[in-house]
Amino acid sequence: MVKVVIERRCKPGEEKRLEGLLKDLRSSCMRQPTYVSGETLIDIDDTTHYMVVGTWTRLEGWQGWKESQERQELLQMVSACIEQEPVVHVYAAAGNGLGGFEMDEHFASMIPTD
Repeated sequence: MVKVVIERRCKPGEEKRLEGLLKDLRSSCMRQPTYVSGETLIDIDDTTHYMVVGTWTRLEGWQGWKESQERQELLQMVSACIEQEPVVHVYAAAGNGLGGFEMDEHFASMIPTD
């Protein structure tokens, strides 16, 4: 599993538009086969600071979505609502070494074959 954290700084007055576009992005993510879940958070001390946290079963799934035409088109609209380029961080669980193919093999090994 990987967690993708994206931070954006909204232009004042564009909050509702940005929130709608972020919902559109999440709806599109839900059609991706390795997407698990996501949420949008707003900083309670700075309501122009948004953080989106998405969970993907495979890094490759996130990377494919990141480069997709559908996402690029939505991001064009998002860019009009934000003050600067988003900051993106991708995290994996420390110490378990499971991701991508290794995770598939791990779960496959748990399924009886008789």
